[in-house]
Amino acid sequence: KNILYEAGRKIAVADNAEGILAAIVTQAAPDATGSALILFGPIDQFGQVSFLESAAVYSDQPTDFKLLAGERYRPEQLPMAATTASSEPIVIEDSEKADMRLKQTLSRLGARAFISLPLIAGSQHLGALILSYRQPRSFSSETMQILQALASQAAVAVHSQQLLAETQTTLKQLDAINRRLTGEAWRD
Repeated sequence: KNILYEAGRKIAVADNAEGILAAIVTQAAPDATGSALILFGPIDQFGQVSFLESAAVYSDQPTDFKLLAGERYRPEQLPMAATTASSEPIVIEDSEKADMRLKQTLSRLGARAFISLPLIAGSQHLGALILSYRQPRSFSSETMQILQALASQAAVAVHSQQLLAETQTTLKQLDAINRRLTGEAWRD
């Protein structure tokens, strides 16, 4: 539970996606060889994601397919993240036992074990927290609970950052309107 407290504390003060991801990886998944916070574009009425954007990425290994922070991807490029829109975690303890599409994607990422946890704030699906491992591994129920709690905290932090950015944009627009109206009033 100390992991949850320490990671949660760091998530709460993180001011960007990289800080959120770093808090989770350093505290709860230090043996992960790759990780990402993937944000969803709009989701249609059939639950399909229009595009994925990698907000933060960490990888300690060279692979032939590298996620880059700030890049957009088609859902078929990251099937393990796009399918997380279903609200359920995707856990693959050994890629050799995964379906062919996931097996190929994980192979390109250099991963044998993988977990994708949904980022949900309220009823809004924001994206996925992805952790990958070079070797097969099992995820205990305690580990799953900790990772799901951290994914929930990350979702709230991401959502708060998005709301803050929207508020700042609105304030700038209102300030510009106010300046224009004030200038017009002085001229009259």
